[in-house]
Amino acid sequence: MLTAAALALLALMAGLVGIWSPCGLSATETVVPAGARIMMDRSVSASIDYEAELAVIIGKGGRAIAPEDALDHVWGYTIVNDVTARDLQGKYSQWLIGKSQDTFCPMGPWAVTKDEFDLTSAG
Repeated sequence: MLTAAALALLALMAGLVGIWSPCGLSATETVVPAGARIMMDRSVSASIDYEAELAVIIGKGGRAIAPEDALDHVWGYTIVNDVTARDLQGKYSQWLIGKSQDTFCPMGPWAVTKDEFDLTSAG
């Protein structure tokens, strides 16, 4: 398992690892370690919402990956707090601006490798 600080560092190291979750639709400045302060600027948004998400950590890139080969590209899993400015999301009719505010994707505090988590029994 990795600590939150190590996980956030990995997420920001371009080209070495990727994170897929709704936060993955955001700018990298959104990712912060678990427990970090979420900055909510009320002059930008008056409608902040959040939800817990499972994040898939991609360890091997690819393109046009067959569904049966998808898990070969997964490094592991973590959790994220998917924070969204709902008013911005609605105003611009897409997710990027609502999810791309600085600190809107706290991640961790732990990550597990795919061999530590059995998807077939998680159901």
